[in-house]
Amino acid sequence: MKYRIAELNIDLTASGRTAVQAEPYRYDWTGEADMTIRADGEKLLAEVPALETADMAEYMASGEYFALGLLHFDGMMLHASAVELDGECVCFSAPPGVGKSTMTERWERLFGAAVLNDDKPALRHMDGKWIAFGTPWSGKHDKSRTAGAPLRAICFLFRGEENAVESLTPGEALPLFLSQTLFRLRRQDLERLLELTDCLLQEVSLYRVTCRNDDSAAEFTRKALFDAL
Repeated sequence: MKYRIAELNIDLTASGRTAVQAEPYRYDWTGEADMTIRADGEKLLAEVPALETADMAEYMASGEYFALGLLHFDGMMLHASAVELDGECVCFSAPPGVGKSTMTERWERLFGAAVLNDDKPALRHMDGKWIAFGTPWSGKHDKSRTAGAPLRAICFLFRGEENAVESLTPGEALPLFLSQTLFRLRRQDLERLLELTDCLLQEVSLYRVTCRNDDSAAEFTRKALFDAL
């Protein structure tokens, strides 16, 4: 089937959860595919039983194949929740359970922001700037849009008793970023990922955000980010 994801023409064989979440991205493009993705869920499940079902194996593998292919189009995927406000995107990144989806929900409810992707947005360097895009690999809540927006900032979330926002240097942000993107790469893919990461961290505002588990975290973060930028 034909899909359009992050402004790329994708030939993706999908079933189950992958097909459902990819449906909004269906697009009848002509010409050659930028990327062809085939993920055999049954075969992958036999290799990695921890994935529990063939459906989950297909979903996880197809997302990883897309992320690998994206490296050849000046892009990468980030484990983050990407929210668009006033035509720009902020990515909230953190390990599972810290509260990136909760922060995004608060931005939706309090400020009228729109979710681009709630789990794995695509980030591409296009025409001299970084653009965040929705993708079908959007997590258990399946919140994504087939849109893109300039990437204004990346926030690495931490839980705390008091709200705080601290600017990060590229060097400080590097291990936080790499822990939330691809791993187990071949050398050539790793080198490309590091090149792109260096570019992104030099060009995008980066923050460490410590947040309480209430609405004040969203209010505080929005004010700090948009006043600081």
